[in-house]
This record gives sequence, C-alpha cells and structure tokens, in this order.
Amino acid sequence: MSVLLTAAADTSVVHRIWNLVDWLILQCGLSVNQSIAVNIVGAILCIAAAYLLGSICPAILISKRFFGSDLRELGSKNAGMHNAFCAYGRGAAIAIFFAEFVLGYISVLAGRFIWGFNGSAIASFFVIFGNIFPLFHRLRGGKGVVTMLGVALAIHPFVFLPLLLIFLLAVFATKLVAFGSMAISLLFPLLVNAFANLGLHVAMAVFGTAFLLYAHRENFKRIQAGKEEKFFFSAFFQNDRNGGDT
Repeated sequence: MSVLLTAAADTSVVHRIWNLVDWLILQCGLSVNQSIAVNIVGAILCIAAAYLLGSICPAILISKRFFGSDLRELGSKNAGMHNAFCAYGRGAAIAIFFAEFVLGYISVLAGRFIWGFNGSAIASFFVIFGNIFPLFHRLRGGKGVVTMLGVALAIHPFVFLPLLLIFLLAVFATKLVAFGSMAISLLFPLLVNAFANLGLHVAMAVFGTAFLLYAHRENFKRIQAGKEEKFFFSAFFQNDRNGGDT
C-alpha cells in the first residue's frame, strides 16, 4: 500500500497528498494502542495548525501595518474584505481576499498532509473558526466567508465554483454582500455532501455554516430592517469607497 495517495486526474489536489499519520504507522510498524495515540496526536495537530492559520487574520495585520489603524475600529468594525474596501480602497480589499483565501486553502492541505481525509475535514472547520475568533486578536476577527471559499476549493473545485458563482449573482441581484455571504454559507454543506461525500467533511461543513451564520447575525437584523448598506460592483471597479459590512 503506497502512502502517497493517488487519484484520478479530475480529483482535487487535497486528495493527492501525503498522510503523515498513516505513513508513521506503516513505516514504524506500530501496535494498535500506539496507532491510536498517533491518530489522536494527528487530530490535535490538525486542529492547532488550522486554528492558528485562521487566527492570522490578514485584514487586521494589513490595516495596522500599511494604514496605521485597526480595521475593527472603522466603518462596520468588521475585519473583512468589504469593510477594508470601504475604509482603504480596492487594493487593500483584494490583498485581504487573496490572503484569507490562501489561508483557508492551505489549512485544508495541511490537515490532509497530517491526517488524511479526517485531517482535511477537521481543518476545514477550525480555520473558519479561527478567522471568526482569532487567537492572536482577542477573538475579534472576520466573518469567515473568504476563508470558507479557500476551504471549498481545497475540498473540491465543484464545491468552490458554484459557491463563487452564487455569491456573485446574489450580490449583483440584491446589492447586499451579507446576503450573498449568508446564501453560500447555507449551501456550503450541501455542496460538500454532493461532491466530497464524506461524513466528517459534511459534519464539519455544517458546524462551519453555523458559525458563519452566527457571525452574520447583525447583518441579518439590518437586512430585515432594511438598513443594510448596499454594494455596487461599479464602485469596486472604479475604486470608489462606500459603506458596508462583510
């Protein structure tokens, strides 16, 4: 049995990298009890790595390093891409999107490397949790949506692509970024179930959705009251700052 997992050409990258826990068990000829211990350590490493990566929170770091302010004290007081666009402009928003997306993506790959499919599933939740409740920033972070998109691509391209398309269409139709964010949060576990079809991945996606929706609770209240700020793609492409919250 090869420890370098192989897959069909259309399988996502996350299905084709090393499983360190299995490699150690096979190479060292561990007993059952030793194997259980190694699996437990693997799970802990997946949780820690993903949570710490999620806790980096690029929006806060970029705002402090390049703009001399804390994004959480400006505008909507959210450490997210949309608030960064409102406060600092398009360049900052794009940089934050890319950084949060990559952190979500590599966290799932790291989990897969450590503990196979179980590790990638655990990491998919804890990196989102870390973005919302970052250890390095007093548990005040973003809302996890861009991180979720990175997670989705790592799980399977057909999880990511519908989420991205639906998000863009929802925002274009409603002019509400929060509406698009909440919509794809609800769809996330359904798409994971359809294309990943692994029980633990689906369970972690459900937990992730619960925290994503919790992070958007104030947006939901403002949408109900008709007070949520509008977002216009034309403003983004013209680099015109406007109010909002994501």
